[in-house]
Amino acid sequence: MTKYITIIYLLLLVLSCQKKKKWYYKYYDNGGLFYKIEINDDSTFDGLAEKFYNTGERWMLTHFHQGINTDSFFIYYKNGKIKEKGYVINKNKIGWWKYYDALGDLIKEEEIIQLKKDSFTLNQCIYYQNRIIDSLKSSFYKLKMLEKTKDSIRIQIFNNYGHPECVKHDTCDVINWAIVIQNPCNNYQYDTIFFKKKKAIIKLCRGNNPIKGIIYDQLVPIDKLENGLENWRIFVVEKHFVIPVSTEE
Repeated sequence: MTKYITIIYLLLLVLSCQKKKKWYYKYYDNGGLFYKIEINDDSTFDGLAEKFYNTGERWMLTHFHQGINTDSFFIYYKNGKIKEKGYVINKNKIGWWKYYDALGDLIKEEEIIQLKKDSFTLNQCIYYQNRIIDSLKSSFYKLKMLEKTKDSIRIQIFNNYGHPECVKHDTCDVINWAIVIQNPCNNYQYDTIFFKKKKAIIKLCRGNNPIKGIIYDQLVPIDKLENGLENWRIFVVEKHFVIPVSTEE
């Protein structure tokens, strides 16, 4: 009996410690609801958050935890279709985001990575035209592990090099692309470079040490190549990647 009383007491204690939430509302000048958000007793954003168009339709949906917006994030068209969706860390986009047109068709995907604290950058982008990848505008990669031994891994690389500026010139040519490996065996210094190779063998260290690297593209519009070497405009694109690998100690 004492055991059950103790459990009930602990449950009541937990519930009493939980901060009560309530809704906070803000309105447009025309009286329409601009946004509503859950707040706790000390008025900190803590829960569901929604914004609305001045015509009443939902515009945005996300979630706060103790004042920090680190959660899924959705933006909507007035017709209710999703316009953008992805994940945020303290209001910064991170990971893969998807973008749609007003009919609900996917038009773009982009990967945003965090290289340093408070530093976020676009890493990959895939554009779609009539639901088909637009290779000329898209810049992305695919890595496939072909073989792994206790000392090395062999990977296969697909590199789609593109740039939105290439569309203005019909197409681009790559004058150089390379894969630069930061290997944990030498404290993540740049030590291995593969030029335009589709396969690479990378040495491994013992333990859980991911392989980090960069795919580095240098693109030149075709019409610049045809008109000689002068006035070249080079578009430089970098794509960072991480290969999670582990070996026996």
